Amino acid sequence: MKISKALIPLTLFCASFHIPANAQMIDAKKPVSGDPLIDHRIDNCEGTKGFGWLKYDPSGKVQLSDLCLNEETGTVVAAETLTDLELTAKSRNGRKFEDLASGASEYQRDRIEITGDQNAPGCTQDNVESLQFWVNNSSVKQVQGERTAWIHGYTVPATSAKPMKPTAKLVFGLRNITQTDTGSNTFPNGLIKNGDGDIYGDASFSDTDGSVSLTEGGGYNYGEVGGELSVIFPGNGEFTMSGSFVVKNQRLKGHEANEMIQISGDIVYFRGHVLGSSGEQLLGYGIVKGKLLDASGRVHSYRSTAYVISCMSFE
Repeated sequence: MKISKALIPLTLFCASFHIPANAQMIDAKKPVSGDPLIDHRIDNCEGTKGFGWLKYDPSGKVQLSDLCLNEETGTVVAAETLTDLELTAKSRNGRKFEDLASGASEYQRDRIEITGDQNAPGCTQDNVESLQFWVNNSSVKQVQGERTAWIHGYTVPATSAKPMKPTAKLVFGLRNITQTDTGSNTFPNGLIKNGDGDIYGDASFSDTDGSVSLTEGGGYNYGEVGGELSVIFPGNGEFTMSGSFVVKNQRLKGHEANEMIQISGDIVYFRGHVLGSSGEQLLGYGIVKGKLLDASGRVHSYRSTAYVISCMSFE
């Protein structure tokens, strides 16, 4: 069964909109006063629920969005909504849904791909999966002038109020470093080299909150690190995070002129999920803003996406 695109009403950006076909409601809000970040939430998903960061190109704008896939009707409700999707691939590696009329080849089409968990495979018994969602060209509706909207995230099959263990190892990482929404345009040729990276941390949890001491770089660009993060568990299967950090490049000598030497930042907003019926896994995404020092001695303002991965069943 397909649902005609004519059944999906156009809506104003940053407003709630309703999809009659599967009674899904998505609510777009600015969670931080004075900050441009939009967080798109779905309270009750009648299908496969997901969450991830959303990036628009060519602007580089980044938002957060829940996602709800109805695999029977081929409809995805998220910050950007798609209909007319068909199951085009299915194997032990996952499944893929595409709008075959939207492009001549797979990579030109509007589509969603769901695969096995790429963050911590096998961490839970509740089938957490990774997802990629692409909306292209005229299908991008909510932000004008964008060529592509891309959601990178995970599914949320089951959650717990708190983590299964009082301590855990944790990875905190940065991706999508940009000057969009900073008011600056100082990156050499629009790019900074080796800004992305991962940080390891030691976490301690109670039933309602926790803390993370950042201990070392993950070997992907980042070396010496410092910082503390705070975690809140509101009891609804989600968690929020705040805090700050500073990281130095693992390379000590021989930098290129536009290469990151040091990056520091504060978490603007972060939310994630305590995944698994026993709370085995933490996954989440957020937004960071801060300062980046390059090898030429220039200091740049930046924003980026951030993520957290922790698996307690393997420890």
